[in-house]
Parts: sequence; structure tokens; C-alpha cells
Amino acid sequence: MLRPNVEAGCSGALKGSVQARLSRYFNLSCFSAPAPFTFGNAPRTQPDLRGPGLRNFDVAIRKEVQWSEQLRLQIRAEAFNSSNTPAFANPGTVLGSPTAGQVFATLGQPRQIQFGLRLVF
Repeated sequence: MLRPNVEAGCSGALKGSVQARLSRYFNLSCFSAPAPFTFGNAPRTQPDLRGPGLRNFDVAIRKEVQWSEQLRLQIRAEAFNSSNTPAFANPGTVLGSPTAGQVFATLGQPRQIQFGLRLVF
């Protein structure tokens, strides 16, 4: 993998929410392609650049009803990603490509709700 050159004293981090930075997630002007057959001066990881975080909130509700001494009914409702918050993928990192610094994908699933009944005898 080719590492770019990083301009001294330039931070690639940009301010703002993830949604506001989808088309320009980090500052590309801080990075440049190295000369042919040379390595860039960028470290393997940039300490001030991080991908979008993941926020997920799952909810489960369960109720158990005793009908008789030997018969029970369990009622369940579960919601995965109940706030329906999108999880964005990492931005493109190949300098010179049209997708460099842009987020084009989401990860995970949208809100899913499921119900269940279980009869125990």
C-alpha cells in the first residue's frame, strides 16, 4: 500500500458532524502523492483521523404469563437499531481517485423489529 506525503503541521481532521462531511470527510490538501519509486512520510495511522463511529441502541421487552401450574406463555418484542441511526463506512483513502475523502456506503442494517411467542408446557 502506498503511503502519501503529509505536509508538516497540517491536520487532515475537519470539524462538523459526520453527515455534514460525507462528501469531504478529511482535508485532502494536507496529503500528496510521493515521487515515483519512493515512500511517503505519512505514518501507518494518522493520530487525528478516525472513521465514523458506530452508535447502536437495541431494545428488548419480555413478559411471562403463568396460565396454570404447568403452562406458561412468554411474549417478546425486540428492536435492533431501534433509533434507526445510520452507521457510515470509512471514507475512500486512495489519493488521486475520485472517491478520495468521500463516504459512499453505510454499514449494518436499518431498524428491525421482531415479535415472538413461546408456549412452555
